[in-house]
Amino acid sequence: MILERAIENRDYLAKLLAEAHPDIRIAPHADTNIICFCLAKDGELLSQSNESSEALYDAFSTRGERPFYFSKTSLKWPAYTEYLNEFISSWGGKRNCDALVLVRMCLMNPFFGSKQTNLRYPESLVEQIKSYLGC
Repeated sequence: MILERAIENRDYLAKLLAEAHPDIRIAPHADTNIICFCLAKDGELLSQSNESSEALYDAFSTRGERPFYFSKTSLKWPAYTEYLNEFISSWGGKRNCDALVLVRMCLMNPFFGSKQTNLRYPESLVEQIKSYLGC
């Protein structure tokens, strides 16, 4: 039940992120409680997307007063060729390097999107990311 709730929270957060800003690209085909995404403009070079995603990661991974922390991962060709080609083509990205940097969050708290509390973590996180992006 805890994992099921974490997956529901991931799905809800993915929906909110996708609606929050057109440059937030949710990595497809997730079936666990981990959400991965990157920042990429339509038709952008992959190296530019990687820079934007790294900057977002840096902003949310440093020790500070932020209540949310990200990790990151890189998916590389040829290990993920089919997946990366599909994902990058969804925004018309142009491959000019051999990896895609993804910001990653593991949702382990079953109360992240809880109806039992007045805390709205998903909405708060999305607002912080929108603020970072200047929205």
